Amino acid sequence: MITFILISSFGLPDLFIYAYSFFTVAPSLECSYDNGQTYSPCSTSTACNTPGVMFQPDYSDPQTIKNWIIYLEMYCDDDYDLRVSFFGTALMIGYFLGSIFITPLGDTYGRYKMHMILAIT
Repeated sequence: MITFILISSFGLPDLFIYAYSFFTVAPSLECSYDNGQTYSPCSTSTACNTPGVMFQPDYSDPQTIKNWIIYLEMYCDDDYDLRVSFFGTALMIGYFLGSIFITPLGDTYGRYKMHMILAIT
């Protein structure tokens, strides 16, 4: 159990940073010009700027992965990379604030106890 807590508290943030490039991959889209009857591959600019076009992610394309752009429907946002990068920034701010405020508590109450409390919360 302790090994799992140590691995999860140290390893998961690193996995987030390592996999950040996968979070920002824009999916390939397919468009329908006849109210959803047939879909064909199209560009993002065609899908987002042509009125009356229905579009969806093209899951048959290997470039399309289920990431935050699909879940949060940020297909047509120009600044989706900026929005997704907010999560990485929040992680780094958490590291910074944690090092300022939690380190003195660890010196006072014991590092093991503080690490277990932080790993559980």
